[in-house]
Parts: sequence; C-alpha cells; structure tokens
Amino acid sequence: MKKLFLLICILSISISSIKAQTNDEKRIDSLANLKAKRIVDSTLKAIEESKKKSTPIPRSQKFNLKITADGTINDGNVQRQIFISRLNTSLSEGIFWFSMNPVFTYGETNKRVQEREFFTDISSTIFYQKRVYGLGFGVIEKSNLRAIEIRDLIGAGVGIRFIKDNPNAELSTSVAVIYEKTNFIDKEDIQTMRLSVRLRGNYNVFKNRLKLSHLSFFQPSLTDRKNLRWNGIATVEIPFSKRINIRASIENSYESIVAPNRKNNDFRTTFGISFTK
Repeated sequence: MKKLFLLICILSISISSIKAQTNDEKRIDSLANLKAKRIVDSTLKAIEESKKKSTPIPRSQKFNLKITADGTINDGNVQRQIFISRLNTSLSEGIFWFSMNPVFTYGETNKRVQEREFFTDISSTIFYQKRVYGLGFGVIEKSNLRAIEIRDLIGAGVGIRFIKDNPNAELSTSVAVIYEKTNFIDKEDIQTMRLSVRLRGNYNVFKNRLKLSHLSFFQPSLTDRKNLRWNGIATVEIPFSKRINIRASIENSYESIVAPNRKNNDFRTTFGISFTK
C-alpha cells in the first residue's frame, strides 16, 4: 500500500513538472514570436521610409503655346499690305520658366517690299513663382525696314510682380543690364551697354469677355546718353471660342540712332486672330 502511494506521488510530481515545462515553452515561444513580429514590423517600416526618401518628388510642368496672325491692307493712292506672325511658347518646370517668342513681319508698299523683319527672344526665369525673381535672356533681330543686318542682345536682371496669384490680372516689371551689338547695312556698327526696363501686364475683364495686354521697353545706353531705344505694344482680344480670339494691336517703336534715310519712329495698327493652347 505504501509503495502504491509513493508511485502515485511520483507520477503526480512528474506530470506537474511536464505541465510546467510545457507552459514555460509556450511562454518562450510567445515571447520569441512577439520579438520576431517587432523585428519584421520595424524592417517593413524602414523599407517604407527608404522608399519615400528615394522616390523623387514629382515636378509640376506646364507648357503654353500661342500663335497669332495679324495684318493690315490699304488700297487706293497707296497700296500697303503688312502681315505679322507670332509664336509665343513657354515651359515651366520646378523653379524654372523658359520662353521663346519669334516674330516674322512682311510688308509691301505699292508692290515694293519695305519690311522683311525677323525677331526672336529666348528667356529663362528662376523662382518665377515668387514675387521677386531672376531672369536672363538673349535676342536676335534682322530688319529690312531699319537697314539692320543683324542685332544681338544678351542680358540679365531681376523682376518684380506687382499683381500675383490673381487669375484675372498680372502686372510685373523687370530691370536688366544688356549688351547690344548692332550691324547696320550702310552705317557704322554699334556696341553698347544698356539699361533695360520692362513693364508687362495681362488682364481679363467683363468675366473673360475681353482680354487686355501691354508690353513696353525703355532702353537707354549706359555709355552714350544720346543713344535711346523704346518700344511698346498694346493688344485687345475678344474670345471667339475657347482657344481662338479676335484681336487688334497698336505698336510704337523709337530708336535715336538709325541708318541713313530711315526715320526714328515707327507706328502701326494691325488686326488679326490668335490661337491659344
């Protein structure tokens, strides 16, 4: 009887030990699983953060295109025709803004060619979204009317926006220093440094039923006070459709130094259409 009681006690102790060992193993497995889960979670989080850091931030990009065709036809005692085609392109990407604006002009008076002009400017702006921005530009010009074989300009400066973040109005000015080289057909060439002051504005009025714009330059020479140039153009556009506008423009330009038998001032009025994309 004593042996049976002793055997039962030994079995009870053995079973208790086995149960305790099993519980300890479960606790160890549970802790190991928890630790492994934390390691996996931290690894996944690190991978996600690495992806966010390595993924480039997308840049906003915008392309604008505007094509215009203007002209004037006079008949009678003086037969005069003038045609002007303009292409205005711009591309903004990040903090930069680029534009190119070629213009071709052809004109006849009494069936004789008087104007065969080509003008283009290429400009770049940095921090163009800001109120104060930097700019650099270059200009190439040829003019049969002014007897200019080739004119090159290059310059840089700063601009200021007077009206900013307004969908119906824009007004800005810029001040730059430019180098000019003008080769005349039958006159001594000119090389000079100029101060260039520009004023530009665009406005939508009457709930976008009318568009007004103006652009003017004042460019005195920094080395010769008698050498002065200025130019201004104002345009009125009436939308015909979403992309097509009917337009009228007046333009006036002045140069104090011109080729022989050429006038200092030119003024013209033109009518036409424009296409905007």
